[in-house]
Amino acid sequence: KTRARQGPGARRPRGAQPFGHDRPLREMNERPPEPAPDSGDVALGRTVPRVGERVGPYRVVRLLGEGTGGRVFEVLPEKLGRPAALKLLEAAHTARPSTRARFFAEALSITRINHPHIVEVTDIVETDEHAGLVMELLEGCSLGAAMRASALPPERFLPILAQVCEALAAAH
Repeated sequence: KTRARQGPGARRPRGAQPFGHDRPLREMNERPPEPAPDSGDVALGRTVPRVGERVGPYRVVRLLGEGTGGRVFEVLPEKLGRPAALKLLEAAHTARPSTRARFFAEALSITRINHPHIVEVTDIVETDEHAGLVMELLEGCSLGAAMRASALPPERFLPILAQVCEALAAAH
């Protein structure tokens, strides 16, 4: 994931509009995020957390998105109460020690990068049932959703592309 920079090395404050856009990207979402499953999908004997359940020291608020590798939830830490994002591996991946190890090695690599266009990983969660990364919660929608919502003119797309390239350069 990438985020916009407002000045050299500046981090975008929570709620600020990404990409210098004149209307919030969250307005361009095609559909609002779906709530976390309340039936607790089961795979390999492991359950997907439900709204209100705890994963380590974090309480699940809602499902933000999902893909083939896992799901991302909005969570609240037990002690600080500041919303965060929790990326949990799919149960099939969590069950494989080599995949868990690679997932956490990736998290460690990300924490070594301090760049305004790369999401900040703040914690890891490892339980018998779950393997996850805790990240800062960013407002808005993905670049893909923004592009599907409307064609991006070059004057908007090129600065975004430059930010993505800067993030990739910093990560490699």
